[in-house]
This record gives sequence, C-alpha cells and structure tokens, in this order.
Amino acid sequence: MADGTAQKVEYVSYGISDGMLSSETNGENQPDACKTLDGRLWFPTTDGVVMIDPDRITLNDLPPPLVIEEILMDRLSLNPNYPAKLEPGRGGVFEIHYTANSLVAPEKVRFRYCLDGCDRNWVEAGNRRVAYYTNLRPGNYTFRVIACNNHGVWNNQGTSFTFLLAPHFYQTWPFYALGSLLVVLVGYGLHWIRLGVVRKIERLEKQHALEKERARIAHEMHDDLGSSLTQIALLSELASRDLPHAERAGEHIGKILTTTREVFRAMDEIVWAVNPRHDTLSSLVDYLSKYAQDFLRPAGIRCRLDLPANLPPYPLTTEERHNLFLTVKEALNNIAKHAAAPVVWFRVALDTTHCIISIEDNGRGFPVGSTRPGGNGLNNMKQRLAVIGGEFKLDSRPGGGTKLELIVQLKQIQRN
Repeated sequence: MADGTAQKVEYVSYGISDGMLSSETNGENQPDACKTLDGRLWFPTTDGVVMIDPDRITLNDLPPPLVIEEILMDRLSLNPNYPAKLEPGRGGVFEIHYTANSLVAPEKVRFRYCLDGCDRNWVEAGNRRVAYYTNLRPGNYTFRVIACNNHGVWNNQGTSFTFLLAPHFYQTWPFYALGSLLVVLVGYGLHWIRLGVVRKIERLEKQHALEKERARIAHEMHDDLGSSLTQIALLSELASRDLPHAERAGEHIGKILTTTREVFRAMDEIVWAVNPRHDTLSSLVDYLSKYAQDFLRPAGIRCRLDLPANLPPYPLTTEERHNLFLTVKEALNNIAKHAAAPVVWFRVALDTTHCIISIEDNGRGFPVGSTRPGGNGLNNMKQRLAVIGGEFKLDSRPGGGTKLELIVQLKQIQRN
C-alpha cells in the first residue's frame, strides 16, 4: 500500500475465460479506467469497453486440491503415494510434476513449493507445474506444495512427498569418526617422528658441543701443560748435569718449582672449567675473586673485592663461563705486566637485566686507542665477550689508571 501498511496487494485477474473479448486494455487516448456513479468499473480494451459491477461479483472460495502426478529421480520413476528410500548416488536430477484440480480458470492457479532439507523458504512457482533439484546431498527430505485458485484462495494443507536419499559409506558418521581418528593417529605419529628427529638433532648438537669442548681442553692441555712439562723435563736434566755445581743446580730446581706451581694452577683452571657443577654465575664470581687475589699477590699487588652479599645462582653454559674467565685472566695479566699498579679493585654488580664485572687499577694507564703492549689482548677480550653476547668497555688515561667493564645480559645467561 502507498502508506506502507502492506507490502503486497491482493488482486483478481480477469481474462477471456471470464467473458472478455480481449485481455489487452488500451488507455492511450482516454483514461485507463473510470468509475460511474452507480459504482461500476469501466475499462477500455482493443475490442471494446468492459464493465465490472463489484456488487455482482462472486468469489471462488473453493481452494484447489493438489496432486503430485509424477516424480523422477535420475530418470527413475517413484511412487508419489509412498515414502521412498533411494540408493546412494541418486539425487543428481530430481524432478517433481504436480498440479491442482481447478475447473474455474485453471491457468490462473498459482503454486508454491518447498523441499524441506534443501529450501529455506517457499519458492514462488507462479503457474509452473514442475520443480527441479540437482545434486542433492544424502539425507531425509519432504517436498511440499500448496496452491491458490483464480481468486487467491490458498490450499495451505497442500500435499507432500517424503523420501530418504541414502549416503555412501564414506558419507556416514561412523566413517567420519574413523577418518577423524585416523587423522589424529597420523598426526600423533608424525608428531612422534618429529620428536624423534628433534631428539636426534639435540643428541648430535650435544655430541658436537662435547667434541668441541674436548678439542678445546686438548688444545689448552697441549699449550699450557705440554710446554710446562717439557720445561720441567729440560730443567730436571740440566739440574742433574749441574749437580756438582750447587749454585746452578739450585737455580734449576727453583725454576722447576715455579713451573710446577704453574702446572698445578693450569690443571686447576682446566678441572674447574670442565666441571658442570660450576656452571653458575655465583660459582664463577667465587672462583674469579679467589683467582684474582692468588694471581696478583706474587706480583705485590693488593686486590680489593666488592661483591654482592647474595648472588643468585644464575645458570651459565660452559662456553659463557670459560670466555668470561679467560677475559678476566687476560685483564689481570695485562695489569701485572704493564700497569705498575699497587692496588686493583675487583667488583661485581647485578641488576634485573645485567651483570657487570669491573676490574680497575690505579696504575700508569695509557691513551685509549694507542698501540701498546697487550693491544692484541684487548681485541681478544672484546671478541670473547661478543661471542657470548656481552659488551666490553675500556676507560684509561695516562697516569689515571685503567678500568675494564665486562657486561653480560642476564637474559642471555639465565636459562630458566
């Protein structure tokens, strides 16, 4: 309606079957329709004027009965009077012929149909008397059809036809369940295969790390212990030769004792480095502080310690611990050889993100960036810190001493 109160207008259609000479109206040179004072309606047509008297119109209030005439499923005819069970694979082309038995203007009968299980709403078929469906999935279906007569009186009860389209075995729930179980089992199997590969890679990596560590230990023992033991052997031979000369023999024996102490210290370093019990930051700091005191004492250098009262035992890898130790050892060696410092401060500071190991002396110092003895040692220290993701800082000036800072991020040394 124009005021929006209704979306459809109910109408009655008239044609030749109702007595009109022509169903084509013509309002080109005059109004399309008019209403006289007595209430009659007049319409111009191509064969004259048609008059309708609303007071004398009789409505057809008999709803048309419906009949399903024929059902074809992939050219297979079905009995519309009984429910049907179709074999798997049917449903490619589904064709339903229906009609309504109306003797008054049968051409004006209108139909609506719906296939429950396929259509969501009624399909407006107009006066078409056949419905088509293709590629139906397995399941239960009910086809329903209703119709109205020429005056719009609907037979809402209509008629229906029910059928079952059976599924293939691979379209059933047991098959889906078995398929899902198979997918889970295959996925679980692949997961275990992947875990096996990961474990194998981890074993190979551990083996490679072990071989690398063994090679490093062998190299250090060859360099440190081998040369020292060779020196001890030579000095022992010289001492045996010079036994008649007590002064020279005593000098050789003194060198043997010094070299023996160095061998014991090198052995202690190697044993400490390979012992996994010491793979913690607290163990490293304890060892470095004692090592610094023992190393500097023979050189007449006092070592003052400034350590945290409670140092958390953050885990370290052997590589991290070894590189930090070698860096500190190189720094102490440079101080003993070049700094001429009476005092060295060994400090350890810890915050939430970093561990800072500081070594400071009050020796002669040197211009930073200048070429000096031990320059290669500084480069080695930088490289060792870079390998474990640390940072190396140097501050020195002539006559003002030297300060080294070894900064390691806790997130890189903390494994848990």
